Amino acid sequence: MSANDKFPDLIRLTVLRQIPQVLARYNADGFIKPIDPNEHMLSASQFIYPMAYFYKTKFSGNPYFGDESILHKIIAMGDFVAIRTRRDGKVQTGRKGFDGGYLAQRTLIFWLEAFALIKRELAAAQRRRWEAAMKRTLQGLADKLAGFMSQARFHSQSFYTGPNHVSLYAAALYTGAMAFKHRPWQKLALKFAERFAESQNPEGYWPEHGGPVTNYNSVALAGMERINFLNPHPVLQETIRRAFDYHERTTYPDFTPVALIDRRMRYKRPPFLWGFTGFTQWPRGRAFLRGLVRARIRCDQPFSGEECARWMECFVHYHRGPVPRYSPWRGTRYLGSHACFIRDRGWQVNFNVNPVVVSPNQIFALDYQNVVSLWHQRTGLIVEGSQGKRRPQHGNFLFPGSKKPGIMYTGTIGTLCTPPYVEAMHSNHIDVRVEADVKSASTMTLTAIEVGRQKTDAARFNLPLCVGVGRMIHVGKRSYELSKNNLAVHVPRGGDVTLFDGRLTMRCDKGGQLYFPCRPWNSYSIDNKSGMEAAFLRFEMPMTGKPKSARVTFRIS
Repeated sequence: MSANDKFPDLIRLTVLRQIPQVLARYNADGFIKPIDPNEHMLSASQFIYPMAYFYKTKFSGNPYFGDESILHKIIAMGDFVAIRTRRDGKVQTGRKGFDGGYLAQRTLIFWLEAFALIKRELAAAQRRRWEAAMKRTLQGLADKLAGFMSQARFHSQSFYTGPNHVSLYAAALYTGAMAFKHRPWQKLALKFAERFAESQNPEGYWPEHGGPVTNYNSVALAGMERINFLNPHPVLQETIRRAFDYHERTTYPDFTPVALIDRRMRYKRPPFLWGFTGFTQWPRGRAFLRGLVRARIRCDQPFSGEECARWMECFVHYHRGPVPRYSPWRGTRYLGSHACFIRDRGWQVNFNVNPVVVSPNQIFALDYQNVVSLWHQRTGLIVEGSQGKRRPQHGNFLFPGSKKPGIMYTGTIGTLCTPPYVEAMHSNHIDVRVEADVKSASTMTLTAIEVGRQKTDAARFNLPLCVGVGRMIHVGKRSYELSKNNLAVHVPRGGDVTLFDGRLTMRCDKGGQLYFPCRPWNSYSIDNKSGMEAAFLRFEMPMTGKPKSARVTFRIS
């Protein structure tokens, strides 16, 4: 165990190295163009905080300390937000398909941090303009939180928005209350935070759409972590501890999240770090964060302005101390009675039968059509398991005939037998089982079996494979490059499919059909259509025999 914890310096250095590419998107009007056109225009303005930090902080290797050109950009960015803050505290802004005002709590948090660093460099008129705009938004946030205080306990539908947003309402209000020494705001934010902490599921997440939403859970956690950092509080401390247990349990050894359980988001890289600096209160939490940081750096993708601000916050809030060598957990872990995660000899199999039914009109919530996903340490994610929406052909089981499975209303998970299984039960009595048999470090099988009372004529076992555009697949002796062009390839009985640059071979006892591109529902675009970057390969297999079944064998080379 290392007692000399210098790792946070890597976090700061990583942010420092992002400055040129972020500033390349800087506009002289005082904003930074977001990488994603669907983002609010001000999301990238959170970069004002790391800019102010590097301008004011002298350390070896920091070329921006005292740089007047950086100061001018910081002031222009603050002015840009201040001028657009309306009387009601909402910021007038826009994004692709949206124009209007909103309470920019995320931007406000880091604008306040930047203001604390450079307020003495502001002209008196600028300082008054910034302070007045900040206070208008803070009052708007106080009004929002006060409107929730008639509730003794909160649940995921209490706020007319995702719980992750309101956690940051409280964090922004608490930060502003301390900056302006406004005791009523501070008391309101803390009281709300206590109740919000109590609304956390005992498993360590804040439910959205009736279940966990892992990346957004880290956003909710970020609000709690910030308030706890500013004012350590035993209720918030326990909240952060439970969240650590949840995130460690639902994260693969490569530090990407298990998407099978997620009520809102599909499989996503790179990993989020929002709020995870709270985990550094404990040695294992520091080791876990170290793995996340290194995984994010290895992704080699550009940072957004907001991500830079969150990493800067992570550095400043980091609790230094001894760091043990991180060893991922082994064996079986559970999430309530509806999900489990099994690690065995380099494989990870996930089962989930969360029975929550989602309104089809709720664009952000995803349907539960999948019950299994698969990962291996040599390949990463193999079977996606990401939930779908209005894409029945993407589910683990297809019934092209007249019989439909109906709503999955419950299920069972059997981990005390060999092989372990998940069994989903549907409203139309079409019940199906998947057995996962890890035979060795290089071989495992997934077997689908129809076990319900209502028998179907054309059942199919269907696997969404985490193989995207530009990758090569090999079926027998033929090779195919996945592109935007539609591809349908027959796999004969006993035929092999080779994926992941030859590291994985897949064989189905009944043969099957490969389809590409399969493009999932996108909650974040105006037309709900995904781009090619989200496309995946689908393997559809017939289930035949008595009982109807199909088996696919995976071999690692």
